[in-house]
Amino acid sequence: MDGKHVLLQSPINSGNDYDCYKMFPSIVLFALVDANYKFLYVDVGSKGRISDGGVFKNTNFYKKLEKKELDIPPPEILQIPYEIAVPYFILGDKAFALNDYTLKPYEGSFDAEVEGTVIPGRWRQDTEMSSMLPIQAIPRRVSTNIKERRSHLGRHFITNGALSWQNNYQ
Repeated sequence: MDGKHVLLQSPINSGNDYDCYKMFPSIVLFALVDANYKFLYVDVGSKGRISDGGVFKNTNFYKKLEKKELDIPPPEILQIPYEIAVPYFILGDKAFALNDYTLKPYEGSFDAEVEGTVIPGRWRQDTEMSSMLPIQAIPRRVSTNIKERRSHLGRHFITNGALSWQNNYQ
């Protein structure tokens, strides 16, 4: 799932309600697609100043997810020898909260391997200590269970669930 800002001329007397973080007036096209790029849900028209996560939380789809009113299959064990049942989930980016039904990639720049040589990622770089460091965003507290599920999926997709082509696009 993701949102896309669609440029528009601001409605009369709307002030900056439609101005997005990119500093132009917009509405948000929010969409959820399946693994085959088939649209499952679309919402259009939220004011551009609202984040993707905020747009999602204002949809009927989100409300039905919260109330467990959608016909989502129960969690399943991915593959033997695993014992952890993994629920179906929606993949989003960092704009979305990590919870029981949404998953997002790990943040940060990780190590990479090029022709057998490991190139250290940004996370290994030391920051100079100073009393004038920029204020960091404080991440939301996420339950340990959800973090474990994401780690389990990460291990799965680099071992048993690996795809033949996945390491070609680093």
